[in-house]
Parts: sequence; C-alpha cells; structure tokens
Amino acid sequence: HTSPYAQPLARGVHSWCWVESDRPPVLRRARTLGCLDSYGTVLLDVEFQPKDRAGNILAASSGFSSSAPSGVYVHDRRSSESPVSFLETNLSALCVNWDSAAPHLFRAGLEDGQVLTFDQRNLASPLHCKRRHKAAVRSLATAPTGAGTAFVSCGEDTRIICTFEDTGASATSTDFAASPSGDYVHAVQVVSVGSQQFIASGGYDGGVTFHPMHGAKHGKAGGSAPSAMVEG
Repeated sequence: HTSPYAQPLARGVHSWCWVESDRPPVLRRARTLGCLDSYGTVLLDVEFQPKDRAGNILAASSGFSSSAPSGVYVHDRRSSESPVSFLETNLSALCVNWDSAAPHLFRAGLEDGQVLTFDQRNLASPLHCKRRHKAAVRSLATAPTGAGTAFVSCGEDTRIICTFEDTGASATSTDFAASPSGDYVHAVQVVSVGSQQFIASGGYDGGVTFHPMHGAKHGKAGGSAPSAMVEG
C-alpha cells in the first residue's frame, strides 16, 4: 500500500467495493485517487453509485464518542475529500446501498434494526423509516427481477428479509432463516447463475448459503431450502 495519507489502515478495513470502468480489468499499478475523511468516526461500509448515474459515493459511519456523530456521508467521487452532505442518523449506520431501479434513492441500515430510505434530490429527512429486523442491520442489496425489483436485508437476528416491488407499486415480503447454524448474518447479495437468481448470504458460521430467489418470491415463509452451502 503506497497511500500518501498517514496510517490509512490503522483501524482495519471494514468494507471495500469496485466500480465499473471502461478500462480493461487489469490492475497494473495502484495509486490513491482520494481519501474519504470520516471526521473522527469509523467508516463501516462504502458504495459507489453506478457509473451511468451522477457518480456519488455513500459511506456509512459509526461514532464511538459523543463528539463523533453517526450517519451517512455522501461524497462526489470527482472530489471525494469533502462530503457533499452528511445525514445524521443518531444511531450507527452499518451499511448503505443504492437502489438499482430508482437512481435517486439509497438506503441505510442501522444498529437497532431500522432501514432508512433517502431521496438524493431532497436530503432534509428520510423518505421512509421502517424497522425490518430485531437486531442490527448488517447488509443491504437490491436487484432487478423479471417484474420489478427485489430489496434484501440481513441482520444479527439471523434473518434475511426479501421484499419484491413490482411495476404496479405493490410489494410482498418474505422473511426466512438465513443461517443453517442460527448464527448472525453479516453479508447478503443477489447473484445470477444462468437464468436463475439466488440470494447469497454469509456470516459468523464461516459458510456462504445460496437461497433460490423464486422460493422467496412465492412467499415460502421460513424460506425455501438453501440450494447450496459452501463451508468457509
């Protein structure tokens, strides 16, 4: 690591993400393009806005002292050092996610189980606030489906909750156990394998579990049986 910034990894890496580029995906030489200033907080998650949109960066922060607030920083990646906005959430923001269907919406998961939805065009207050989990929300994901969008969250209550929003503005939610061992779930993502979509989850049990998306969409409470489990 050759960053010019002093001790950039002094507290460890909590999250990283990759942004799509028109250049060949070969890393020949690394250089630091910018450094997000957390202003005394710990950054727990970071996500780039897709390249076909405005190009902003979200960073979820947790303040471990009374003088360091918790919330979501919105940075412009063309000038990432100074945030465009800071949205204070009072409780630690543990994860962030851009909506894959609505380019102006993003979400933040909090340590008390709430998920906040923000509109980038008006950041004065959250659009929605809903308690989806009984413990800390650890990861968020959205993905397009055949008839709309799937929004997935997971948390330390060992649950994954998947909400399907179709083009007719109706929504259905399915809540199912994510970890076969009943352990915390700290990561979730929607992946495509051929023509099928799966919800991939992982946590303290050291394994990665793949849940068929069609099972969640048809409301199989308790979840459809995992199609595959990879031991860590």
